[in-house]
Formats: sequence, C-alpha cells, structure tokens
Amino acid sequence: MVTYMNDKKIRTLDDVRAFLAGTTGIEFSIEGKDARYRWIEQTLRRLKYRSLPRRGRGLVLRYLERVSGYSRQSITRLVAQYRRTGKLRRRQRTVAGFRRYRAISWPRSSSR
Repeated sequence: MVTYMNDKKIRTLDDVRAFLAGTTGIEFSIEGKDARYRWIEQTLRRLKYRSLPRRGRGLVLRYLERVSGYSRQSITRLVAQYRRTGKLRRRQRTVAGFRRYRAISWPRSSSR
C-alpha cells in the first residue's frame, strides 16, 4: 500500500516536534535515492537549517532520520555536505560496474 504524505505545512520546530511525537510507531520510506536527496535538501531549506539553534538542528536531524529511513551517520554526512555547499549532490560510486580479473600466472622471481 502506498500512502502519500504532504509535509509542506511542517515549517516550524513546533511542527517538527509534534510530528515526531505523533509518529512513533509509523515507518516511512521515500522511493529512490535521488528523491530522498531532493526531499532532504528541500526540507533543510524550508526549515532554514543553517539559522537554527543547536537544539533545533537536532530536532530536524531526527525528523530527517525518521522520514528518509537513513541512519544518523548518513544524515549527518548529508547535512555536512549541505552546510558546505548549500546543496546535496549524490555521488554515484559504481558507474563502470565491477571488473572481473582472470587468473594470471605471474612470473616467479628468481631471487631465492
């Protein structure tokens, strides 16, 4: 079952706090990594993450963890990238795929 969530009305820290208090047993997921990165970036901008006090930033991190499904470490890395560059860029790691190596008989060194 697919349910769509409109989180555009979550604009303040009180809204985030109420959301986190009311969704303890609910599991969320966003389809596709590109969509997750876009959503995280939009949320950080909408909540003005850069100007939040320390307690507010922690609240936003927990909100991002809960909805995106990413771990605390992954969210921290993404937010650090956002703070550095002002945007999130997904780095694809396996562009060329994997190489297969054939068994090669290496020449033995004669220095015994």
